[in-house]
Amino acid sequence: MTDLISLMSTLVDSQGHILINGIYDEVAPLLPEEEKLYQAITFDTVGLNYLFELNKFCFIRKLIVLKLVLKKQFKVIKNKY
Repeated sequence: MTDLISLMSTLVDSQGHILINGIYDEVAPLLPEEEKLYQAITFDTVGLNYLFELNKFCFIRKLIVLKLVLKKQFKVIKNKY
């Protein structure tokens, strides 16, 4: 696994450009209008982290509820025999 990660880390530079020879040969450059569209896009890491934490919290809560329900059902079945 570490070998794979090491190999993958050599495929891009610190700017995110792919370092494979010829990969950009067939890619057309961005038009000025396209660059303006991309400049308007924002990436909110704080909001994204909040969503991940919220999803993790909801998932953990569901697991706890499921565990409690299963424990209760197991006790009901266990006491019948």
